[in-house]
Amino acid sequence: MRASLLICSGEPAGIGPDLCLMLPPAIRRRVVIMGDADMLAERAKQLNLDIGLTSSDNVKDKELRVLHFPLGTRARPGRPSPKNVPYILQMIDTACAITPSNHIGLVTAPLDKSVIATRHAFTGLTPYLYSACRRPKGLSMFVGEVQRKEPLRVSFASMHLPLARVPRTLNPAGLRQTIQQTNQVLQQYFHIQQPRLALCGLNPHAGENGILGSEESKWLNSCAAQLRRQRIKIVGPLAADSLFTATNRRQYDAIIALFHDQGLAPFKALTFGRGAQLTFGLPFLRSSPDHGTAYSLAARREQIDCGSMVHACQLIDQLANAPSTN
Repeated sequence: MRASLLICSGEPAGIGPDLCLMLPPAIRRRVVIMGDADMLAERAKQLNLDIGLTSSDNVKDKELRVLHFPLGTRARPGRPSPKNVPYILQMIDTACAITPSNHIGLVTAPLDKSVIATRHAFTGLTPYLYSACRRPKGLSMFVGEVQRKEPLRVSFASMHLPLARVPRTLNPAGLRQTIQQTNQVLQQYFHIQQPRLALCGLNPHAGENGILGSEESKWLNSCAAQLRRQRIKIVGPLAADSLFTATNRRQYDAIIALFHDQGLAPFKALTFGRGAQLTFGLPFLRSSPDHGTAYSLAARREQIDCGSMVHACQLIDQLANAPSTN
């Protein structure tokens, strides 16, 4: 049996516990779920799932291995409580401590930043993970399939920022680092020797020669040119509104978006249910579904799509077990 995958069940009032319980048997037999065992058992009944919970390493059919963490207060589907914030953070902190030596990677079910922020300074799980692991910021890449065997990969120069802050936060050094990390990740984990990268412009139509914005002419063009001199195959900055069309996106192994919605809006439109986030630069591989807590769907089995969670688990498995070409 291959090494297990650790899954943090996330916000207990959302669909995270449901996603864990509804994993297909081939994945369920190989994972360890972090969460309150009583809450998971109750949710299994609400979902009408015939699954037993165990703490044993010897997982039988229709069983799920659980690493128990006690809730602060009973979890009610669709009704998050700040009293469970310590429970959520304890799971994350424990995952950072035990994943590197005990598991092939970590999958994190959706959290609610606004709930956690009521009790703890919190801007997002990814920066929290880097801080908890005492690592500098790494790379966030969303990986999905538009259709079978047609991958779409998008990495980000900035993520959870108000749009007004994006232009003054982006800078040549940070963008160069994002592009270099994207190139390295594609080589190391996806075994693409010479990745083909596309850089989105910041402004509509990539500035249209300065008519619609000047960032492209002031520094984005020169940043891309500098990286090409380092033998990184980067094209752009290109107009983002047409870059994700079938003819254009198929020319590249990854697209570098400059802000959240520029990359995630087309990514989710094209891959929803077949995409997930990957986080690189931690002491372990980490992935997560590309959606939120979906409170209105919690405990509603017929309305829940597990596709993104399954994809997140499969990505970790593929990358952790892929033969190295180095």
